[in-house]
Amino acid sequence: MTHDQQEALSLADQVAVLRAGRIAQIGTPHALYTRPIDPDMARFIGEANLLPAQLHGTDAMTPLGVMHTETSKSSGDPSANHTHVLALVRPEQIDILAPDAPDGVPAIVVDQTFHGHDSIVTVRPKHGCGPDLIRARVSGSRIIDPHTPVRVSAAGSTTTWPIAE
Repeated sequence: MTHDQQEALSLADQVAVLRAGRIAQIGTPHALYTRPIDPDMARFIGEANLLPAQLHGTDAMTPLGVMHTETSKSSGDPSANHTHVLALVRPEQIDILAPDAPDGVPAIVVDQTFHGHDSIVTVRPKHGCGPDLIRARVSGSRIIDPHTPVRVSAAGSTTTWPIAE
């Protein structure tokens, strides 16, 4: 047993997360990270960009592009076509592209926090292109100055949760 998240995720075969003294979710570290049961669990397990999206079959139309959906216990069947959903996009799924790239949405770099092996780059998408701020994880050797125009897109799969309409 440990209270250290990094230790639990890197060493355990199975992890149980407790909320108010009850097991909220149990699974492999990978399953907890990629398919958390709700947005609060997503933020608890790691850094999370939670984007509004529209679900069409097994695809989520996010402000950063189309992503294939993963099923989570609270999202139910991803083919159920909930009109509005919240999509989980981890910082390592965000691609920062050149400002003239054909893909992605326009954004401005707000900040970069250097961690050695990697950096977290915070960007502000152009008005109407998504949430106020999005965080991306990039190689520590990649330096992007604040106020630099870029384009951002998302890659990989997402877990979604219905938004009450």
